[in-house]
Parts: sequence; structure tokens; C-alpha cells
Amino acid sequence: MAKHNVISYKIKNKKTREIYIEANMTRKAFSKVERNINLLKLVHSDIYELNDILTRGGNRYFITFIDYYSKYTYVYLIEHKDQAF
Repeated sequence: MAKHNVISYKIKNKKTREIYIEANMTRKAFSKVERNINLLKLVHSDIYELNDILTRGGNRYFITFIDYYSKYTYVYLIEHKDQAF
């Protein structure tokens, strides 16, 4: 818009001008990441606490397993963190 004289602006400080230019630059596209092509090749797991709330069976934690290929998720309820192994 400034090229067509629709708006005008003046930046006095050189540092401010550099920040303005960087803020308006387009970013490079993200490189493509190959998705896993094999079932169970990459599995993510994590343990969560139920914030001092016990289930009927007395479980305080649960552990999740997520397969990145199929997005299949399985959840186990456990009483103590050492049961994860």
C-alpha cells in the first residue's frame, strides 16, 4: 500500500526499521516430514496423574500408548508409577 501512496509511513530509527521489515517478511515453508510407514514403529507413551482422585479400583494414575502410524491409543489404569514397567 505504501508503494501506491495509499498510506505513508516514516520510520526514523534504523533499528525500528529493521524490526518492521523482519516482522513483515514471509517465512519459509516447513519441510515435509515423512510419516511412519510401519505399524508400531514409533509409539509414544506418557503417565498422567488424576489429581488425587481415585477410581473405583483405587487407581491414581493412567498410562497412554499412542501408535503414530495408526493413531491407535490404549489407556491403562495403574495404582503406582512403578507399575508402568
